[in-house]
Amino acid sequence: MELFRERELRETLEKQLAIEQKNRALEYESKRREQAEQSLKPPSCSEGLRSLNDSLTPETESDRSAGRTDAERTIQALV
Repeated sequence: MELFRERELRETLEKQLAIEQKNRALEYESKRREQAEQSLKPPSCSEGLRSLNDSLTPETESDRSAGRTDAERTIQALV
């Protein structure tokens, strides 16, 4: 009788674990899908320009101070 209860308990726990694992996988996939959708959405003009400006400003400033041209930057990027 004791073995029967242990078996039922084990099977119940295994089912719960399988359900939890499936839920975690679904949650992970949902987050990944949401991130992918966000990255595919075009940002609003002000956000896009701001992020573009923020990302280019340090590079542009360092290029100006170093006196590099576009061709020199391209060559440097390839090296």
